[in-house]
Amino acid sequence: MRRRIIVSAITILILALLQMSVLPWIPAVFLRPNLLLIFVVSTGFMRGRRSGIWMGFAAGLVLDLFYGPGLGFHALIMMLIGYANGFLCKIFFDEDLKMPVILVSISEFFYGFCFFLYSIFSGGHYTFGKYLRLAIMPELVSSVIFTFILYKIFFRINQKLSAYELEEQQSPWLRK
Repeated sequence: MRRRIIVSAITILILALLQMSVLPWIPAVFLRPNLLLIFVVSTGFMRGRRSGIWMGFAAGLVLDLFYGPGLGFHALIMMLIGYANGFLCKIFFDEDLKMPVILVSISEFFYGFCFFLYSIFSGGHYTFGKYLRLAIMPELVSSVIFTFILYKIFFRINQKLSAYELEEQQSPWLRK
């Protein structure tokens, strides 16, 4: 269990650093994926609601600390996304790539819509069509593209950690 927490914390930090420092330097305008959202969706889908909530909270808190509108806004949205995707943990197969892509699309749209509502309530003058075209859709498309690569990596990491946890439970020498 400790190993999973450490690996998840390192993954969140690496993805946050990539999302905030490396990806903005890429010259392509549409490549602004939400890597932490992909991680939260993947974790919720593979591990369930509890893991989705905790990873959503941790990833959202990192986003809040670096560029959130207020402390807790990203954390709340990411927790909701992790929890909602955790419902599908027992229903679908992890290996199938179509379902995570669909879940990332839906979650990204929800994430963008929450920020649209926040901008409206804080005095923004965007129409939904303009916000959808300029902010939500480019991030959604780039997140879906990156999901094809990252989900396979997250799936392999989850398999290795699950195998290690199973081995740890069955070994009489490693029991506490």
